[in-house]
Amino acid sequence: ELELGAPEPSGEIHIDVADLVVEVGDEVVISFTAEVWEVDPEETYFTVSGAPDTADIDTTIGLFSWIPAPADVGEHLVGFDLWWATEGRILDAQRVVIEVVPGNSLIEVGI
Repeated sequence: ELELGAPEPSGEIHIDVADLVVEVGDEVVISFTAEVWEVDPEETYFTVSGAPDTADIDTTIGLFSWIPAPADVGEHLVGFDLWWATEGRILDAQRVVIEVVPGNSLIEVGI
């Protein structure tokens, strides 16, 4: 329970990229960290929403990696949330748009 006049618990997610465009087959790696105030960092964790099923996510250390397949062409809105486990509430949320475009493949033409 917070004391009257006590600083409000808060946090902030820091993501190493902004929105990005990648080609099919390129690896996407997004690192994210958090700063918290008036909260024990051991009481926080990340969740990720909107991530493709084939993405690898470590919500403890803050790492998202993914290699898009041809079926993934299009825009993907991926959300990263910082949770305070003790209070069960979100301290901060960030969103990244990952646009997957077809890769540049060479086409052989027979003469």
